[in-house]
Amino acid sequence: MNWITRSCFIAFWGAITSALIAFLANKKQEVLSSPASYILDGSTQRLISHPTRTADTTAIILNWSRFPNVIQIVENLCQQTDDFAECPENRLKITNSVSNLYFQARFFGCAEAETEFCYIQDDDYIVLPEIIRALRVRMRKSTSAIYLLPPHEMLSSELKRIRVGESIHTSFAWLGHGSIMRPGRAQEFLALLKYLNTSDEEMQMADNYYSVLGNVYPEVWFDQGIELGGGIAFTQGVEGEERNNRHIFQAAKYLDTIMTCESPPCTGKSVPFVSFERQAPPSGHRAPCVGFPCLLETTVSLLPATQIDVESTTHMLKIERHHRESLKETDTNDYLLHPPSHAVDGKPETAFCLPRGTFVDPYRIRV
Repeated sequence: MNWITRSCFIAFWGAITSALIAFLANKKQEVLSSPASYILDGSTQRLISHPTRTADTTAIILNWSRFPNVIQIVENLCQQTDDFAECPENRLKITNSVSNLYFQARFFGCAEAETEFCYIQDDDYIVLPEIIRALRVRMRKSTSAIYLLPPHEMLSSELKRIRVGESIHTSFAWLGHGSIMRPGRAQEFLALLKYLNTSDEEMQMADNYYSVLGNVYPEVWFDQGIELGGGIAFTQGVEGEERNNRHIFQAAKYLDTIMTCESPPCTGKSVPFVSFERQAPPSGHRAPCVGFPCLLETTVSLLPATQIDVESTTHMLKIERHHRESLKETDTNDYLLHPPSHAVDGKPETAFCLPRGTFVDPYRIRV
């Protein structure tokens, strides 16, 4: 009889050597000694003391039809125990639009921010404060953006990675699950949309264009995916999927046009926002911790090798469909049901499990 051994991981701080621990906490914060993936009462209580430094991040929350969710999110961000109206006036600004600006509104808000970073999320998810702090610390070393994605969206983003020659290397990632960028990047992105003379609808669907047109492989993290609900999202359902794909395809066409300079508008490297530097595909996966502002990193391959070289950026959706059809059901289930985020989610009943048949040096997994 052949026995197949699977390796699964749960992070217990007391059991990890100090050489493998890389806390992302500010030096002024008090870090309590407690395991990231084993909180005794099962709650998501905060284990980090409140920072006293000047705020350097502006949080931008969009709302259209789920206002109770917005109250809960703002309470979470302001770290208040009562109604979010008690959030200090110098920390909270409410902007009412006369019409639905859709996704472009978040870029308008970020472009006007006076802080070093912008944190962005939709109104149907909760992102824990320690995860936002981890994003903020990591962002100091990033020049683009960092995206939080639940496993099913992470899978979609990974399967969309493409490369066209040496000039194009990109994928797609949603911003609404939680993301962070600098205001300057939002300003450059809006300038690019104006430069491309995009339509009103394309401006409204700006999320579908941001990661693709950046021409960098998005830095994506597995998140805990704490849903608040409130109805079917605008981007979901048959109509939503068709709309998403239509605009992702259009973003791909724009990027091809920019990089090949075969038709206007095209003025070479003076185009704003788009990166013209070469980039290698990502070689690892990351997941932020619950309970501590820290980050789990692993270079373990979570999927079989996929083909990323294509003839045109517009093949992005086609290559994703091909990859999905090629995956075994066990590959997909391992990815979705036992992601790296389960090693650091505060739940003793979950764990990050390596794909079946994978054997790995434990030092390839770092917290």
